[in-house]
Amino acid sequence: MKRDITKSIEAYKKKYFHAGHGEGAFYVEDVDGICQYVNEKYGDELNRNTLFSMIGCALEAGFMIGYRKAQADARKGR
Repeated sequence: MKRDITKSIEAYKKKYFHAGHGEGAFYVEDVDGICQYVNEKYGDELNRNTLFSMIGCALEAGFMIGYRKAQADARKGR
């Protein structure tokens, strides 16, 4: 299955970017945390493998943030 990342990013921005309620938001601390995690795991050298790892970690973190949000919404009966 091929995903349309651009479509997903645009859908995220449309739904959450300027919503003002903070639900589903990503924060500077999230990005910094991913950078720190990858730096600790792979070192300071910024190369293709590090970038791929960083992107992978970001996707994994984003998935879990979304998953937790969906669970919370289900508990609230949304």
